[in-house]
Amino acid sequence: PPEIYNEDYENYIVYGRSINEQPIKKFTFLKKIFEMEKQITNIVQINTRTYKIICLNKEVANNLVLQQPLEVIGVKCSIPFINKYTTVIINQVETEISDDDLKLVLEKISKIHSLYRFTKTINDENGPKIIKTQTVKVSFETDYLPNYAYVAGMRLQLKQYIPNVKKCFKCCSFGHIDKFCRKNAKKCNFCGGLCTEKCQKEKLTCPSCEEAHPFASKECLTLEREGLIQTIMVMKKLSYPEARSEYYGKRTILTYHHMERRFMFRNFRN
Repeated sequence: PPEIYNEDYENYIVYGRSINEQPIKKFTFLKKIFEMEKQITNIVQINTRTYKIICLNKEVANNLVLQQPLEVIGVKCSIPFINKYTTVIINQVETEISDDDLKLVLEKISKIHSLYRFTKTINDENGPKIIKTQTVKVSFETDYLPNYAYVAGMRLQLKQYIPNVKKCFKCCSFGHIDKFCRKNAKKCNFCGGLCTEKCQKEKLTCPSCEEAHPFASKECLTLEREGLIQTIMVMKKLSYPEARSEYYGKRTILTYHHMERRFMFRNFRN
């Protein structure tokens, strides 16, 4: 079943994406939205194939996802994970406590979507052994959590979880991993060329930022930039294109009110 809003949120956001990867017809989309009267509070154009729709309440948002009224114009609606859930890291969690018992404790903060305890591998006389750590990652079904929560008199620090930047060592770019790379040719991680064997170049050249280091090095300026964009995405609950625009200081492409004025002017001229 599709993700829907079950709890109360500060904002009810739905993403409308082109089904066939073609640009969404702007005014056709807007006309369909206007038919919903005052149920939509704002629209932001993310790019030519994606719009962010901010709904008045969860019923309106859920209807867009369950009924798919925009599908007739080639737009599919969905609720982005980042807007429905907040994922945090909690440290110093005793390894003796089971995940089920831990969920019972943490449910006092908010409804839990998923819980994952980090592990590490150590080598002993019997070979590699996986052991639990005192760090857990928890996704709560809420769009906001404080930095600290008090449960049964205990003060728990809730640190926002910011995922590592995905790196593709096949095409030497960021945002996806090798398994999902669509490129046919493999780039050399040391010079950016199409080396079929071990790279023979004397000088390192990062295929991403063109500095003197291999791809995905900690010195890479592109990797640092992508990490900052990832942080903006998590902290402000934005899509990647929105976070990228925020990083570069660009303004929103188009808002609902701008579209409304353009739509009315177009009708007036006709």
